[in-house]
Amino acid sequence: MTKSKQIATFIDEQKIFDVLEAGKEYTPSDVRQIITKAKELKGLELEELAALLWADDPDLEEEIFSYSETPSLAVAGEQRWLLPL
Repeated sequence: MTKSKQIATFIDEQKIFDVLEAGKEYTPSDVRQIITKAKELKGLELEELAALLWADDPDLEEEIFSYSETPSLAVAGEQRWLLPL
């Protein structure tokens, strides 16, 4: 019995690439507004998430990383999970 390769048709690779490219267009000021929106737990668009990925200013990176744990704490409280790698 031979196995045939299945192609994942539910993943739109072009959309992923387009969203990541759109994230490059955000300015540092835009990224700060996105961080503020995230702090308010308002949810982010895919392009906004991509903008956070492209942020390469050390100050912006610090803002992003210093806040990254807060949403899960707001939802899960002080519980901590250890996930195996």
